[in-house]
Amino acid sequence: MTSRDVRHSLRELLRGRGEWLAFAVLLIALGFLPLMNGPGYEWNLVVGLMAPVWAGVSAARRVERDAVVTSGFAALLDGTKRGIVHAGLVVLVPCVRGLISGFCEPALEISFVVLGAGVGTILGSGSGALVGFLLPRRSVSTDARRASSWRSMGRAVLAGVTGPLLAALVGLVEFHRSPAVYLFSDFVGFFAGPLYEVVDFPISRLLTYRIAAVFRWLALLAASATLVRTTAGRLALQRISAARALWGVVAGAAALAFFFAGPSLGHRTTAQSLREGLGGNVSDGPCEVVYQRGALPREHAALVARECAGHWRAFAEEWSFSPPEHVTVFLFADERSKKHFVGVGQTYVAKPWRREVYVQNAGNAKPLVVTGTV
Repeated sequence: MTSRDVRHSLRELLRGRGEWLAFAVLLIALGFLPLMNGPGYEWNLVVGLMAPVWAGVSAARRVERDAVVTSGFAALLDGTKRGIVHAGLVVLVPCVRGLISGFCEPALEISFVVLGAGVGTILGSGSGALVGFLLPRRSVSTDARRASSWRSMGRAVLAGVTGPLLAALVGLVEFHRSPAVYLFSDFVGFFAGPLYEVVDFPISRLLTYRIAAVFRWLALLAASATLVRTTAGRLALQRISAARALWGVVAGAAALAFFFAGPSLGHRTTAQSLREGLGGNVSDGPCEVVYQRGALPREHAALVARECAGHWRAFAEEWSFSPPEHVTVFLFADERSKKHFVGVGQTYVAKPWRREVYVQNAGNAKPLVVTGTV
């Protein structure tokens, strides 16, 4: 790439300076809100919900305006480059605010925002550009002339929100079917779950999650190269080089490997991985206690199972209803272990639709026993 090409790329990135300025002003205004005066969990969460959508809409508008973008590869690559500028503002603004108001743990906080909302903004911009390219259109020239119309803006907004909205729906499904309350997301990065606990930044887990995201992006980039748009505005398939196809296959295989290794890497918790991680099991009537073997004695877990069965019978008699036939109590040795597996430490959690309860040993030698019903 020559210096002329670099200058041309920079000029293309900086087109629409008003939009960059508006985005920066919005971020600066957010920095004056409570708990948002520097890089941290609150900043990452709020901006991680907003910035990928903004960047995605901007990238989709760019695809609408630029008749030269005639391939999925070009659209995704251009959206990714524009997302880097947005991500730079996402990281820079809270760092400046942190210099003014002070940091707690600057390296940790900045790393968390870079790997979280920063990378998420880049992915949001790329997804917006690709979806904007895939949306049907009449012709390249017609769309270019109508780029400033409300219809064009509506298409760009649809393209920008599609990726984050799908990720949010996947997150809701994962929360429903998983024992965990935390969530790793391509756009937000990390959502801790509890509202009243100090959030620990899982930098190592977030780093491996982002490495997996890079492989997913590379696979998508190779796949998008097969899509082109004709001058009539229709999508068509084209053959790609063997080298590009090989890189797509390798990247896709690596992404799948990371996905299946997700429970062991801490990217998500399943009922099976939780049972394997705790290791112990004891039952009493309808109650099963899955406990942390090696850290808790079996006798302790048996008392908890006995207490659970007592509560089960007491509630059934007092309220005259049929309780669930099976209840699982996941018993952790301490708050730290529970937070690692489930995402919460101090907070006691139950997911009634899963018939599961998640509690930790409070440090007592014996659990409380329900008198008169056991």
